[in-house]
Amino acid sequence: MTKKSTTLILRFSSLGDVAMTVPVLRCITQKYPDDKFIFVTNDKFSPLFDEFENLEVFAVDFKKSYKGLFGLLKLFRNLLKIRPSKIVDLHSVIRTKIISVLFKLSGYQIASLDKNRRGRRLLTRKKNKIFKPLKSVQLLYQDTFNKIGYNIDLMRDHSFPRLAELSWANLYYDFRRSDYREDFWIGIAPFAKHKNKVYPFDLMQKLVELLSKKTFMYDGGAHRKFYLFLFGHGDSEAKLLEQLNGKDEYTFNINGKFAVPDTDNGFFFEEHEREPNKNDIFRSELELISNLNLMISMDSANGHLAANYAVPVITLWGHTHPYAGFTTFNYDSKNQFTVDREKFPMIPTSIYGNKTTNGYDDAMRTIKVDEIVKRVDEICEEWVED
Repeated sequence: MTKKSTTLILRFSSLGDVAMTVPVLRCITQKYPDDKFIFVTNDKFSPLFDEFENLEVFAVDFKKSYKGLFGLLKLFRNLLKIRPSKIVDLHSVIRTKIISVLFKLSGYQIASLDKNRRGRRLLTRKKNKIFKPLKSVQLLYQDTFNKIGYNIDLMRDHSFPRLAELSWANLYYDFRRSDYREDFWIGIAPFAKHKNKVYPFDLMQKLVELLSKKTFMYDGGAHRKFYLFLFGHGDSEAKLLEQLNGKDEYTFNINGKFAVPDTDNGFFFEEHEREPNKNDIFRSELELISNLNLMISMDSANGHLAANYAVPVITLWGHTHPYAGFTTFNYDSKNQFTVDREKFPMIPTSIYGNKTTNGYDDAMRTIKVDEIVKRVDEICEEWVED
């Protein structure tokens, strides 16, 4: 490819799926620095793309400006004004298909995501299940770009960004301490969109309690602590996080605790004194996540966010499974904790964890807390030695 171009990228939702585009976008924006890329998505995902110089976000809202069929036609007309060279559909749903067809009828190059729906059906069906790993979503995204004339190799071309400074994170910890990086920071994201992907609450309480009491040796015998940061959103999750938090001084419920800029004083409030900008809050979360030493997550967005910054991720899989291709970027197989399939052979029961199977309510109880703690200890030891 010698001619410089403007490429439209369509991926409207959800957070985890949009986050999985980031490693691929790093490859393509770095390899083609003179090309322009426009990512069409929800504005709330914009902070994911702050690191890119030759990529901008075209924000869409399907509940307001682009609602319904007439809204899609309006969106197409507005995107047409950009005069793109290529259109890459990384979503492959009704909305993006309509937009893509309209562009194709107008003579534009289109590349659409192949979701390997047949492979997913064979993996999740109840009878005669073909239990083998599918290509990762990140590689499917890579292939979609390559179908339209780009040439990227995720494993060869990717590089992680520099560690973000904690300029926005205002929690309960003095980040100005010179020795704060000698503690081991663990993010815990105990929630997921579907209940079949959520670790039982009593087991999560036990896990948090065990980790909060642990110490480790650092730098010639100094005792250091695990600092636990509990991630969640909304009132219902906030109440559960408070129960997990307890009274331990090293466990922090960060839901609603990110600060907003005080433009007069140049620092941040511990509690919100005014309605914060949600994108600023998300940026704060990303800065904290990028500085973690470990993330413990369900099969959900927080794991993907952490992996994008080279943070090791322990993933607890419920009715879904790593074989479906939704593993975090550059994942370690030792960090994947799955349900015992000898006891629950129909796992995975679905790709997204949105289907309930009779008798499978306690499937995640086969993931043992002690085994998770053991793996956390191993990752901490590797970090200390490094």
